[in-house]
Amino acid sequence: MIKRGPTTFSVTKVAKAGLVASAALQKILDLEKEVSKLRHHVSALSKRNHLLQKEADGRKKEEVDGWG
Repeated sequence: MIKRGPTTFSVTKVAKAGLVASAALQKILDLEKEVSKLRHHVSALSKRNHLLQKEADGRKKEEVDGWG
Protein backbone atom coordinates (compact mmCIF):
# COMPACT_ATOMS: atom_id res chain seq x y z
CA MET A 1 0.00 0.00 0.00
CA ILE A 2 1.20 3.55 -0.78
CA LYS A 3 1.87 5.86 2.11
CA ARG A 4 0.31 9.24 1.75
CA GLY A 5 0.82 12.45 3.69
CA PRO A 6 -1.85 13.93 5.89
CA THR A 7 -4.93 15.02 3.99
CA THR A 8 -5.54 18.01 6.24
CA PHE A 9 -3.69 21.29 6.05
CA SER A 10 -1.96 22.78 9.01
CA VAL A 11 -2.78 26.32 10.06
CA THR A 12 0.76 27.36 9.20
CA LYS A 13 0.53 26.03 5.65
CA VAL A 14 -2.82 27.74 5.10
CA ALA A 15 -1.48 31.03 6.50
CA LYS A 16 1.65 30.87 4.31
CA ALA A 17 -0.46 30.13 1.25
CA GLY A 18 -2.65 33.12 2.11
CA LEU A 19 0.38 35.38 2.44
CA VAL A 20 1.77 34.19 -0.87
CA ALA A 21 -1.59 34.76 -2.56
CA SER A 22 -1.88 38.19 -0.95
CA ALA A 23 1.61 39.18 -2.07
CA ALA A 24 0.92 37.92 -5.60
CA LEU A 25 -2.36 39.84 -5.73
CA GLN A 26 -0.64 43.02 -4.56
CA LYS A 27 2.02 42.60 -7.22
CA ILE A 28 -0.65 42.11 -9.89
CA LEU A 29 -2.46 45.25 -8.76
CA ASP A 30 0.79 47.24 -8.79
CA LEU A 31 1.58 46.00 -12.30
CA GLU A 32 -1.92 46.87 -13.53
CA LYS A 33 -1.49 50.37 -12.12
CA GLU A 34 1.82 50.75 -13.95
CA VAL A 35 0.33 49.43 -17.20
CA SER A 36 -2.48 51.97 -16.88
CA LYS A 37 0.04 54.80 -16.53
CA LEU A 38 2.00 53.55 -19.54
CA ARG A 39 -1.16 53.29 -21.65
CA HIS A 40 -1.95 56.90 -20.78
CA HIS A 41 1.52 58.01 -21.85
CA VAL A 42 1.33 56.02 -25.08
CA SER A 43 -2.05 57.58 -25.86
CA ALA A 44 -0.75 61.10 -25.24
CA LEU A 45 2.35 60.49 -27.37
CA SER A 46 0.28 58.93 -30.14
CA LYS A 47 -2.00 62.00 -30.26
CA ARG A 48 1.00 64.31 -30.32
CA ASN A 49 2.65 62.27 -33.06
CA HIS A 50 -0.56 62.36 -35.10
CA LEU A 51 -0.77 66.16 -34.84
CA LEU A 52 2.90 66.60 -35.73
CA GLN A 53 2.49 64.28 -38.71
CA LYS A 54 -0.48 66.34 -39.95
CA GLU A 55 1.59 69.52 -39.63
CA ALA A 56 4.50 67.94 -41.50
CA ASP A 57 2.19 66.74 -44.26
CA GLY A 58 0.68 70.22 -44.51
CA ARG A 59 4.14 71.80 -44.84
CA LYS A 60 5.09 69.31 -47.55
CA LYS A 61 1.90 70.12 -49.46
CA GLU A 62 2.62 73.87 -49.21
CA GLU A 63 6.15 73.32 -50.53
CA VAL A 64 4.86 71.28 -53.46
CA ASP A 65 2.08 73.80 -54.20
CA GLY A 66 4.58 76.68 -53.93
CA TRP A 67 6.81 75.18 -56.62
CA GLY A 68 3.93 74.27 -58.97
